[in-house]
Amino acid sequence: MSSPYLALDIGLRHTGVALSESGRIAQPLTTVTWTPPHANPMLEAVVKLCKEYEIATILVGIPWEEDGTATAQSLRTEGLLSRLETLLTASNLTPVIIKANEYLTTQDALQRFPGTDKDAAAAAVLLQDYLDENGLAW
Repeated sequence: MSSPYLALDIGLRHTGVALSESGRIAQPLTTVTWTPPHANPMLEAVVKLCKEYEIATILVGIPWEEDGTATAQSLRTEGLLSRLETLLTASNLTPVIIKANEYLTTQDALQRFPGTDKDAAAAAVLLQDYLDENGLAW
């Protein structure tokens, strides 16, 4: 996949966002706060970031169990991802979307990015792990 990358850690009220413009190093970018069931402002904020940074690839953390089993939250996240894909298409944006298990990313984020917003940091952990595992990081 190609850069720049955007990673999303979609929670029930906060969506952490991380960015890698180089495709090598991930950094926390922002956290978008939203109130369910009104997800459109959050989804529109993600579309705006995709436009602003000319995102080629979006990595979305899905909260599956450690073994990949679906959870109630993973099903909600996948529903929001479907809505995001519709908005991206309507905006003539065609980033590649990749799903990854976000199991334990928040706990890792607290250690790897102390003092940083935990949701954006969790997205950065998700993205950096993806870059590392795929031989894209330094």
